[in-house]
Amino acid sequence: MSILMDVRDDLVNDSATLANTLRKAKILASDLGVSEFREWVDAELAGYPDLTKLPTYRKFLATNIGTFAGAAAVVRNVVLPTYGLPDAVKDYAANLLVHQGVGELEGMLNTESEQFQKHWPQEFVMLSQQATALTNGAILVAAHQPIPRSLIAGVLDNVKNKLLDFILSLQELNAQTDGDGTHNVPIGTVRNLFQININGDHNIVASGENVHQEVSEIVPGDVGSLIDHFRQLGIDDTDLAELKVAVEAEPSASNGTFGPVVHAWVGRMLMKAASGIWNMGLEAAPIALQTGLNHFYGG
Repeated sequence: MSILMDVRDDLVNDSATLANTLRKAKILASDLGVSEFREWVDAELAGYPDLTKLPTYRKFLATNIGTFAGAAAVVRNVVLPTYGLPDAVKDYAANLLVHQGVGELEGMLNTESEQFQKHWPQEFVMLSQQATALTNGAILVAAHQPIPRSLIAGVLDNVKNKLLDFILSLQELNAQTDGDGTHNVPIGTVRNLFQININGDHNIVASGENVHQEVSEIVPGDVGSLIDHFRQLGIDDTDLAELKVAVEAEPSASNGTFGPVVHAWVGRMLMKAASGIWNMGLEAAPIALQTGLNHFYGG
């Protein structure tokens, strides 16, 4: 069995750990020669020490719970508002960042706990004492962010689904690797499929020549003008009908990232470009699709 199929089968096998599947994916990344894929796998295995590189599926709005102590009593489980906190603490308190590697996250789910905690650094507790003091004079002595078990499971599920989408995209192109760093799919194709399935459409790249697409005829929010534009690029009417359904279902894009239905449609078009069904080369197709849709969404 090829490493590609081995990874695919692990992803639909409930008894296979995601950490071990990612180790196999690390071998696949080496065979494919796509550094972005290898870096993503490494980060998912070891965790993300650089929080500026943390993927969006690992970022959540935080709830902060404080413990206060005073002369008379200790008060626990007090929800802390963030608006009055010092600037040095506010960003930390507003965001729950799940940076741990998948092995550690899977280990958490192997316990019976329904909720976990991320404790505030003690210096943040001290900096926040004046802003959070209770009316009875009790001061903040500890704080944490609760992490529901379901949130951890959701992060792992997201990683698994993204990797499976990428593997299936490669499978649809009949990708084959022989274990010595050679494969039958152009590296530009593999890189774009990775960017689409793992990082999102806003990161797709085109190597080679500069591609300029005239999109001035596309009226932001006007489906008809978008359809006409893509028809001129050679996309057939069946695919255009699917695009119309997709953009009507998802009339806006959040932070430059397309919704799942539009995302899937873009992936199918790149598949056609890679296989030669759509009369546009893979070098040009990502930019053509991205530019047109960004103009439609007002980006």
